[in-house]
Amino acid sequence: MWKGDKGLALSALSALLALGCGGEAVDLGRNGEWTDAPTSSPDTTTPQTIYRGAEPILGFALEGPTLYLLIQAQQTVDLVACPLTRCGSERTTLLRGLQVSHGLALPTKLVVAGGLLYWVHLSPSGGQLVACPTTGCPEPQVVTSDVFGSLTADEDGVYWFDFAHNLFHGGLNAPAPTALGNVGLDVDSSSLTAWGEHLYFVASDNDSSSVRRVRKDGTSASEVVATDRAISGFSLGQDSLFYVSRILTGRVAQCSPEGCSAGTSTLADNQRWPGTVRVEGNEVFWLNHTPWDYVKSKATLMSCLLPECATPKTRLVEFPMSDPEGQNFAVNQDSIVWLEGAPGAGFQLQRLAR
Repeated sequence: MWKGDKGLALSALSALLALGCGGEAVDLGRNGEWTDAPTSSPDTTTPQTIYRGAEPILGFALEGPTLYLLIQAQQTVDLVACPLTRCGSERTTLLRGLQVSHGLALPTKLVVAGGLLYWVHLSPSGGQLVACPTTGCPEPQVVTSDVFGSLTADEDGVYWFDFAHNLFHGGLNAPAPTALGNVGLDVDSSSLTAWGEHLYFVASDNDSSSVRRVRKDGTSASEVVATDRAISGFSLGQDSLFYVSRILTGRVAQCSPEGCSAGTSTLADNQRWPGTVRVEGNEVFWLNHTPWDYVKSKATLMSCLLPECATPKTRLVEFPMSDPEGQNFAVNQDSIVWLEGAPGAGFQLQRLAR
């Protein structure tokens, strides 16, 4: 039945390829240019471009060796996954053609936990917190339509603030979101992080700043974990809390996630306006960036080895600050990944080997 109809044959073949294996869609290159990592020894000083294209990457996440991305494709959004070092050859589309409101898609934090991906989607009916399995979905499921700023997730579900700084918990199997209480403070919603039995976040009150936490089941008021001048970010790992004090002579500090009253260690001092911090394995990473210098929009990426952090190392001196939702960069056991670019100038997703 294929004879004399090459167009029909090609269309059928494309449809079969798009189905892929196990119900996942194989990406056929509709989004930009993608490359695999070099097979030679990793270069720890020169970034490798994973993706380059005009279509914006709205958010990305790392889970072990797997990279997940939300990419705007004209008037819709695609959800794509690939092994970080083989995005050029082994890329799959988990969700294709998600409609956005009037063709407008906004940057969002993409979170992966418990086999699910969560993000904030601007649909034709309004802003929604949605979820899709890491194996793919024909369309995402709506968790809530009342979400402010950022979110975090774990195996028990997803957590977020609303516009009044009320904290909520929800999930795909929950009949409705559960209110966990109001923290009663000016919070940095993008800092919300699930760790153990608690949710941690940065809060400010008049001239002070702190890292606070509440129980994930909502049975406790917020409690102070750390206080310092201009805390602008933190990370949890190695059974410790790591935070940065963003002043001219700032520092990277470490203490117990149960509270810093027992003592705080300064891992690196005299850092110029340190910002975002990440910990992965035995290494801490952070960005030094003058807060008001957005003309250059460049930072310095630093790191040091735990436990002593004896010699902070400059990893990259021209680190871009154009990432959505303040995510800036993600780290796994062998790579540092970040996004750069702007509408009209194109977008790139970069990788630097550790």
